[in-house]
Amino acid sequence: MNGHFVVAEQITAKLWLLEKRREGESKTLFADVRGEVFVTETEGLLGVALHPRFPENGKFYLMHEYMEQGRRAMVIAERVARKDLRADSGGLSCRVMKIDVATEVHHGGGILFGPDGYFYIGMGDAGPQGDPLGHGQDLHSFGGKLLCIDVDHAGAELAYTIPADNPFVHHPDLAVRREIWAYGLRQPWRFSFDPSTGALWVGDVGQDRFEEVGIVRAGENHGWNVYEGFELYSTVYRKEH
Repeated sequence: MNGHFVVAEQITAKLWLLEKRREGESKTLFADVRGEVFVTETEGLLGVALHPRFPENGKFYLMHEYMEQGRRAMVIAERVARKDLRADSGGLSCRVMKIDVATEVHHGGGILFGPDGYFYIGMGDAGPQGDPLGHGQDLHSFGGKLLCIDVDHAGAELAYTIPADNPFVHHPDLAVRREIWAYGLRQPWRFSFDPSTGALWVGDVGQDRFEEVGIVRAGENHGWNVYEGFELYSTVYRKEH
């Protein structure tokens, strides 16, 4: 779909199809999911990713806020486009993952398919400011992590499976979340794979002094909330080796 772009609007929870042609540009409504999304000034529809085989299967994925009985959550949802791929089919979303969050901020937003075909999810530390609960360093929590899952194969109890080469698959602590690909992040808002080198570049929103852009590799700890950038932020969750 060269010259075609799908753009998500956070607060309206609408997706638009932008087309650039020789005769000009156009904008048409691709999907309206406002009925499924919880929206505030900082919450709403945070990310969209097209399946690598979108031209064949029409699947696309959303990351959005959700509110149910007063409890907030982040949802990864799968939807299907019309056969002509110019708009959503209008069917119900298929929920791939739901992650409970306790605050109004730092829920992430970056979602992307990697060159390996797996689905990468950026999860913020879930706040409040300063990550006082240490989610970023806690391998039992999805907060402050980059997750990697396989959305093409459902598991026995989940709508996805966990790639066999994820770095914590064989961790001796069975409570460690196997979906974790990297940790110690604050708010991995957007990221992309370098088409030349395959390196994963992540834009991580800072706390007080630094914004971070870094190359993130499997199993790495990027420091938050012990470090903000290269500087010490807190020693509460610092691990001594």
